[in-house]
Amino acid sequence: MSRFWYFTIILSMVTFMLSSFTWMSLPVTKQEKYIERYTKKDSEDTPNEKSFKSYYLDLGRGESTIMLTPTNQVILIDVGNVESFNKLSFILQELGITTIDFLFITTNEIDHSGALPELAKKIAIKNLFISKSMTEGMEDNVKQTISKMSNVITMSDGKKIHIEDQVEIVAYFENPLVLSIRHNEITYLHMSDGNFETEEELIKKYPKHIKAHILKVGNHGQSLTCSDEFIKTVNPQVAIILGGDREDNNRPSYGVLERLTESWIDVYQNDVKGTILITSDGAKYDVKTHITAY
Repeated sequence: MSRFWYFTIILSMVTFMLSSFTWMSLPVTKQEKYIERYTKKDSEDTPNEKSFKSYYLDLGRGESTIMLTPTNQVILIDVGNVESFNKLSFILQELGITTIDFLFITTNEIDHSGALPELAKKIAIKNLFISKSMTEGMEDNVKQTISKMSNVITMSDGKKIHIEDQVEIVAYFENPLVLSIRHNEITYLHMSDGNFETEEELIKKYPKHIKAHILKVGNHGQSLTCSDEFIKTVNPQVAIILGGDREDNNRPSYGVLERLTESWIDVYQNDVKGTILITSDGAKYDVKTHITAY
C-alpha cells in the first residue's frame, strides 16, 4: 500500500473518532431531550392474541378510548363530541363491535359525552357508568338519553367493577371520574379532565393505588396537569395525551411535555401519532401508533 493511501486511511479514522467524540460531548438541551425521547421506536415485542387492547382514538374533536378484554368484552371510556361521532362509529364498525358491555362517561364536558345520544341509537349499551353529580351540567339531550337507559350504575369514590378474570376497574375520583384499569400485572390510570386539584386529592387519599404503567394524561395535557409530585407518585412508563378539540387549537402544554419527558416517560400525543394502540398480555405491553387498520 502506498504512503498516500496509508495516511489517507489514518486521517479518515482520526477525523471520524474526533467527530464522534464531539457529538457525544455536546450538551443535551431540554428541547433535544424531548425530541430524543419522543422519537423512540415502538416495541416490536408484541404480546400474544389473548391480549388486552386499548385504542386511544384520534377523533379530532373529543376524547374516547376503546378497550377490548381477552374474552372480547368491550369497554368504552367516553364517546367524544357529536361532530366526531362518524369517526367513532366507523372505528366501532371496523372492530366488529355491535354491543358495548361497559360504557364509562367520565365528565359532563361535551367533548367526552356529546355523542352519547347518537351512539345509543346505533349500538347496544349493556351498562352505563357515571358519577352521581355528573348529570347536573350535561347537555339536555345527553341527560334525556341517560334517563331512558335501563342499567345506569352510579360510580362512587373507591367503587370497584369486576370485568372478568384478571381485569377490574376502580374509581378513585367522582367528577371527573378517574379510573384505574388493571389487567393482571399491567395498570392504566385514566385521568379524564383531572387537573392539579384532582391530582392533589389522589395523592393524599390513594398514593399507593394510583401507580400505573400507562397514564392517560388529564385535561388533554393542558398546563394545570401532571405536577412533578403526581408524576413521581404515579411513576408511569408511558403517557398518552388525547387532543380534545383540535379545531380550537387545544394542544398540550409544553410545560407538561417537558415535565413528562424529563422524568423519562415515553409520551404519545394523538394529534401527532394518530390513534394509539397498546396491546398487553398482562405482563408486558406493546405500543403502536398511526393505527388505521382495525
